[in-house]
Amino acid sequence: MLTDAKIRKIKPELTTKRYTDEKGMYLEVTPKGGMYWRMKYRIGGKENRYSIGTYPAITLAEARKRRDEARQQVEQGIDPNQAKQQAKRELEGADTFEYVAREWHTKKSTQWASSTVVKLLRRLEMDIFPYIGKQPIVAVTAPDLLRVIQRIESRSIDTAYRALQLAPMFFTRIGELRTARWADIDLDAAEWRFYITKTKQDHIVTLPTQAVAILRDLQQLTGSFEYVFYGARDRRKPMSDAAINASLLRMGYDTKTEITGHGFRATARTILHERLGFERDVIEHQLAHSVGDALGTAYNRTKFLEQRRTMMQAWADYLEGLRTDSNVIPFGRVSA
Repeated sequence: MLTDAKIRKIKPELTTKRYTDEKGMYLEVTPKGGMYWRMKYRIGGKENRYSIGTYPAITLAEARKRRDEARQQVEQGIDPNQAKQQAKRELEGADTFEYVAREWHTKKSTQWASSTVVKLLRRLEMDIFPYIGKQPIVAVTAPDLLRVIQRIESRSIDTAYRALQLAPMFFTRIGELRTARWADIDLDAAEWRFYITKTKQDHIVTLPTQAVAILRDLQQLTGSFEYVFYGARDRRKPMSDAAINASLLRMGYDTKTEITGHGFRATARTILHERLGFERDVIEHQLAHSVGDALGTAYNRTKFLEQRRTMMQAWADYLEGLRTDSNVIPFGRVSA
């Protein structure tokens, strides 16, 4: 039987030595000086070894306590090694939805294209794990999964709805809006500065107060990503070029005969000049049209900037008035 004093006197030898304590426990000492507590036990007619820990991190008294706990498990027909592994899996989350999903993903990844492997894992990490990842797999129910799906669906619809709020307000090209980057937007300065690929020029959209409010709200949903309107399938990419028109279709508009996302530009151009009285040069500069003035000066991104700021606020106020004015008669299709 071991004592603390005996253990302190033990020195490594040329071969591994075992020093017996009691009830199947012993101290195993390697030639390199490692000292390991082990316990012999039999279960199902087979002899096994149970690792208790290392000395001196685990003292003699603590080793005996752990030995007795393991022996109680054996008496109950429980294999202490299997029980330890189960406890470890639970500690590491091995029984959670996320652990099982990642294990499934790893096994299946050899059957998929590399792009699919990356894309699927990213969707799990962004849309699923934050909500049910820590739940035990056996506790995940159909309603749990339905809530996750509905959350994803509502977020996508919510983001598209804000696309639709800003499209008529900014009257930029739809491609410019859907590829807008947070890095180009300064909400404090109320400006969106970006490079127009189509015309190869820099442009400034001054942001009315309504737009700033919408973008601050939207920032809570997409602010951690590059694009203001990220793609439904891949958040590293912008929203698809068909998303705006698809949303209009869902609202009941015919995008072939009634309205398209690009049509907001022509509408704004007409109303700003004919109804709100803004000069054409100011409007054309906000539309980023490369039209020279009387002196032959081409488009300048900062020209008429203050007038444009005033115009954009007036335009946003006008649109808000259309939405809230009780004198506006809702348009409805005439039944046949």
